[in-house]
Amino acid sequence: MKNSKLALSRIEEKHDVRNIMDGFETFDEANNERKIRIKMLYKGGSKGEKKLASILENCRRNNRCDCAACPVCARRYRIRLIGNEMRIFGRGIDTHIINLIIHDRLVASSRLLSLDIKQMMWRLNKQIKRSGLRDAICVGGFEIKYCYGRKLWIPHFHLIVRGSSKAEREKFRKRFFKENGIISRPMKVQKVKNPIKQYSYCLKYQALYKKKVTTKSGISFEKNSRLEIAEHNSYLMLIGKYHVKDLVFKCGAKSEGETIRILNKK
Repeated sequence: MKNSKLALSRIEEKHDVRNIMDGFETFDEANNERKIRIKMLYKGGSKGEKKLASILENCRRNNRCDCAACPVCARRYRIRLIGNEMRIFGRGIDTHIINLIIHDRLVASSRLLSLDIKQMMWRLNKQIKRSGLRDAICVGGFEIKYCYGRKLWIPHFHLIVRGSSKAEREKFRKRFFKENGIISRPMKVQKVKNPIKQYSYCLKYQALYKKKVTTKSGISFEKNSRLEIAEHNSYLMLIGKYHVKDLVFKCGAKSEGETIRILNKK
């Protein structure tokens, strides 16, 4: 991870997620999560885990680590990033959320740290440019989930996409994300109904798994649960290699410091 510091600027109050979204994590909540991660990394005990724990432990107000595994730095960046998204995509007119499962990059725990997220982003960028979405503006985030039943990590991208028709999205699906015997729905498209909530969801820095819970009355449902320590720390070691801004995908846009600028389309 490069030691590149983010210069944070003011954001408009109308675009500040802390003011317009109920339930956005507070600094105290992010800081408490940081302490939990530090404790679990030290408990893991490997040299790499201890090194990452030390990085998070030494993250301070005037010397932030900007590591993607740090929930304080992730929150700090997400506030600005979501503000940028509200400025670019607004209320979601002509905008959709596209969730992509990278079905040919499923990986076992033993090989998780070899996963190259930047290369996956580069490839996705090329796929978009070669398909019907080449004229769309796409911004989103990377996520990876662990399936205990299959003992596999499943990479995802959650994209906010403006300027695509149904026909163009379908062309993209058929070319790169059609259903197969591994994943039944590798691409899912949603309309933007709650912009701030959906934009925030696309830019989260956490790994959970769906745990099936059955009540005494026999009602079953799934809830998000924290990963077991081995998988939890493996995930942190993976994203800990990256600067907090490196896990943001962009196509038709580029980063300038903490600001996202739309590129002119030819």
